[in-house]
Amino acid sequence: MIFYRDASEHGQAVREFLRDFTRQTGKHVEEINPDSRAGIALCELYDILEFPTVIAVDSEDKMLQMWTGLPLPLISEVSYYVQPAIAGLLSAFALSVEKIHLIENPDAKLSCSFNLVLNCASVMKTPQASVFGFPNSYIGLMAYPVVITVAVMGLAALKFPRKMMIAAQICYGLGLVFAYWLFFQSVYVIQVLCPWCLVVTFSTTIIFETLLRYNLRENNFSLPKEWHKSVLGWLKKDYDLLLVIGWLVLAAALVVMRFGNGLFA
Repeated sequence: MIFYRDASEHGQAVREFLRDFTRQTGKHVEEINPDSRAGIALCELYDILEFPTVIAVDSEDKMLQMWTGLPLPLISEVSYYVQPAIAGLLSAFALSVEKIHLIENPDAKLSCSFNLVLNCASVMKTPQASVFGFPNSYIGLMAYPVVITVAVMGLAALKFPRKMMIAAQICYGLGLVFAYWLFFQSVYVIQVLCPWCLVVTFSTTIIFETLLRYNLRENNFSLPKEWHKSVLGWLKKDYDLLLVIGWLVLAAALVVMRFGNGLFA
């Protein structure tokens, strides 16, 4: 349920939220006018004093979670982790299995080895493939299930503690740096690409951006009010998404410029 006054200054923001929520989930949020007789009773029942307020209730009308004020909760953004996280997990799993095959038979033909440029086996035999003394893919097997768990919790409309989300941002920031270090090592040092590794790099990028967008929207970094207002306007225009798309296009361009027709030989 969402409690708000349609003619108030937050009315437009609420209407946009309701439209986006319906479009993204196919579900409708019950709208409550806090000035109506039923609204007054519900406000007293759930101790609602500020508007807009969103509450999640169970089948017995017991309140599970409450969000008050602006910005409105964008839990669906956190649920977007699930697609890239699953892709990353599957890639990490495939790399781990392929590594075992390679240990058993150094001359094995791996499913992700297509030519001299796109060749997982060649990359797996380099020191960069085991930076910490074990295959890098094992890190993905540990990290991506955590992301998927957070995504499922987001789908359940749970609000995450600020410190938890900041910690997650830092961890995935380190993961992003590591992923792109491996990417540039592959392109310019090893000069061979691992297809599954590219999927992991792409997935890590999308997850980091989604997490950063959520943290900025929820102001988990405790930005000053004016700064946060400016950031919200920036996010509303999807400038952050344009930056990420631009970065991915640049990365793809670097690969094409470096390897050219060798990618398809």
